[in-house]
Amino acid sequence: MSYLLSLALAAPLMIAIELIPGMTTPQHAELAGTLMLYILFGAFFAVQALTRPVYAIALLLFYYDQRIRREGFDIEWLMQKAGMLPEARPAAAETDAPLPPETPPPPNPAGPEAPPAVRPV
Repeated sequence: MSYLLSLALAAPLMIAIELIPGMTTPQHAELAGTLMLYILFGAFFAVQALTRPVYAIALLLFYYDQRIRREGFDIEWLMQKAGMLPEARPAAAETDAPLPPETPPPPNPAGPEAPPAVRPV
């Protein structure tokens, strides 16, 4: 696609070079070919410099759109704006009652080096 755009940009300049009187002689044919090559490469560079950032931005927007849709964030946001969901609370405020303290496991009666007893199945 970018090659076609650069060719469309360079074609009028190439035609203009060919229409210059005296540039079609064998002595100037090499100069005309070199100029056309520089014009084509310059047009290709200009098209790439203008289209690559647009492509990258479009790819980034597509990525975020797909991620938001996959996670359902857009639906949650719309429902919250419509008042259909309660406001999200911070994670620390989710539990009202404090958790009971952890108790250590009971000591092994056979001693600290003995493996724990295995119950038969």
